[in-house]
Amino acid sequence: MRYLRSRLILVIAAARAAALQWPDALPAQPALLERALAAATDSVAPARLAVAGHVTSRRVLGRNLAFVDIESLGSSSGGRLQAILRSTNGPGAVPRPEVIAPGARVALLGRPKLSPRGSALLVTEEAKLLTAAPSEHGCRATLTALCEGRISVEACTRALSPARDGDASRSLERLVRLAASGAVPHPDDIASLVLGIRSTAPAAAVAAACGVPPSASGDDASEAASIERAVSAAAATLAHAAGVPAPSAPALSAAA
Repeated sequence: MRYLRSRLILVIAAARAAALQWPDALPAQPALLERALAAATDSVAPARLAVAGHVTSRRVLGRNLAFVDIESLGSSSGGRLQAILRSTNGPGAVPRPEVIAPGARVALLGRPKLSPRGSALLVTEEAKLLTAAPSEHGCRATLTALCEGRISVEACTRALSPARDGDASRSLERLVRLAASGAVPHPDDIASLVLGIRSTAPAAAVAAACGVPPSASGDDASEAASIERAVSAAAATLAHAAGVPAPSAPALSAAA
């Protein structure tokens, strides 16, 4: 009897682990939602999808609810996928909207549905913050979420540590430990975090974090110039705050 009980516990644990396992995240594209909706029937719900990309815009509707546009920056197929986020608790929890800030890189798991206007959107069930938004707000919100116990130390470290090693990695670990204990980070530490994330982020993600909307005219040259100005301004401001020289124009272009 004891053996059977142990086997049952193992089976239940394995089933729960399988339920929490994510499929491979695909580059965020509206066509993914449209295909999943087309394959659904009255008796078969749309398949769950995992997508990854950068937040290019966000519309907050309350403390726990937001609409976001996710884009796979640099993808040849392009297109923006709209998702609805409702913050939750527990494994795979959806963070509050302030953490999923414009410019952040995220992975979302959910099911597609048609909006009242007839467009496809992803109803998010679980979310991962892959990289914090390259802005002071994005980094502070991530550390605050850690302090309040809404994200784990591992998730916070991952989101704030793109391309970090050596002294920078040790400095980040110290900052994360302090934030987890409730300490308020120093502005210089925040500026250093933002510079580190911005150094590996696409220019369009930096522009989104700076509040620069995509060009309404559709003029690629005009949009590129707006993004470049936003990146330059953000880099100069953060470099001044961190007490380091501002990166040159070629270095900024390399981040695109």
